[in-house]
Amino acid sequence: MVETPSAVKTISDYSTVILCFITIVLAVITFFYLLETKKMRKLAYKTFRVDLSPMVFVDDIKTMAKSNVEKKTLDLETRFYIKNYGKTAAENVRISIEFTSGDSKIVKELESTPYIFPTKTVSFWSNVSLNLTAEGISKIEAAIAAKKIIKMSPDSIPLTHMKIDIKYLDHEKNEKSVQGLFRYNGDKDTWDYMTIEKEQ
Repeated sequence: MVETPSAVKTISDYSTVILCFITIVLAVITFFYLLETKKMRKLAYKTFRVDLSPMVFVDDIKTMAKSNVEKKTLDLETRFYIKNYGKTAAENVRISIEFTSGDSKIVKELESTPYIFPTKTVSFWSNVSLNLTAEGISKIEAAIAAKKIIKMSPDSIPLTHMKIDIKYLDHEKNEKSVQGLFRYNGDKDTWDYMTIEKEQ
């Protein structure tokens, strides 16, 4: 009778235990693999959504300023150019403007547009009257008395900011919001960009 080697006998005796251990190790590896796969799938889906999402921002702002002698105000006629930099259309685009000049605040809701298609630009128009400072009023009165052209300066109106709030629906009908803050430059009749915030 051939005697079974002790090592082989030991493995045979503990084969069930070894198989259980290997099975548990494989189960743990499979579990972590599934977790990582789920994370990768979520990341890929999120990236896919971002790639397809519309991205609407202020592309340009053009302003014409006129001195109103009777009301002693500076009237700003402003056109906003809003562009969709994304790959799908932005729907139900709504824009609100908040002007802050000194202690006064003016809020305006601009006309909405049903769509802004990818790479397209839509313009909106608004006007607002800003109260002049005492120096600005003096300049108007002096120019009228001397029959000269009225020239405004940065000191003619209080420090003026404009906050633009853009709301729209993305391709999955989720509402998105973008806010931009600008400061009026009286020397050039332009709005200097300050900050922008995007709500995901």
